Amino acid sequence: MANIVVAIVGENANGILECQSQRFLGLMRSMGFEGRLLNVFDPEFGTKLHRALAEGVLFAWGYAGVGGRLAVNGRNIWDTAEVPFISVLADAPYIMPGNHHVDSPYVVNGYIYREWLELQEAHFRSPQVSTLLPMGVLPNPERQDVPWS
Repeated sequence: MANIVVAIVGENANGILECQSQRFLGLMRSMGFEGRLLNVFDPEFGTKLHRALAEGVLFAWGYAGVGGRLAVNGRNIWDTAEVPFISVLADAPYIMPGNHHVDSPYVVNGYIYREWLELQEAHFRSPQVSTLLPMGVLPNPERQDVPWS
C-alpha cells in the first residue's frame, strides 16, 4: 500500500501555507505515514515529485489548489498517476477560479467554509468532486514561545 503523503506548496505571504502543510504532515507522520513537502519553485520539484509517485503516493494536497492543475503533455498528472489530490480551499471561488474548476476525477475541492462550497456549486459547477473539509485547529508547538502579553 502507498505510504507517502505529499503536500505541494508555492509562494505566499509569510510562508503560512508551508507552515500549515508542515504541521499537517507532522500529524500524518504520527499516524505512520511518510510526509513530503514539495515546493513548485524548487528546481528539483519535478524530480522529487516523480520519485515520490514512483515510490507510492497515497494522496497529495495543496492549499489554495496549488498543484491541482499540474500537467505533463497536456494531461493532469494526478489522472496519469491515478493519485487523489485534494485542493484545500479557504478562498472564495472567484479569487482564483481556475483552481476551483479542474476537469479531473482525481482532483477534489475541499472547502474550509460552507459558503464557498455553496457558491461553487451554485455558480461555478466544477465537474470534480467538491465537499466541505473542516480543518479545525492544527497543533502549534511554538504556542508557548509567543509573548502573548
